[in-house]
Amino acid sequence: MSLALPDGAHVGDLKVCLKHEYPRLAEAKDSERVSINREYDFDEDVVPPGAEVAIFPPVSGGAGEAFPTLFAVTEDMLEDIAKNSFILERWIQGLKP
Repeated sequence: MSLALPDGAHVGDLKVCLKHEYPRLAEAKDSERVSINREYDFDEDVVPPGAEVAIFPPVSGGAGEAFPTLFAVTEDMLEDIAKNSFILERWIQGLKP
């Protein structure tokens, strides 16, 4: 499916356009998630020309939340986890008689 949007259109504009073309989408009550080029986006994000767009319908749970909790696991986080796991392991070993 292809959809023409004006340059600089936002995800929110895309959702309005889709709901105009497909009125049953309005039943989702803005709880659908939008992915642009395989990254979750929000209503204020710009849809670049030629973007791959995916719409995810609401699923069980989470209805009514303004935004889902999204986070990224970074390399720094993994290093911290590894370091703290090693420290915890050494501490536990120190408790053994």
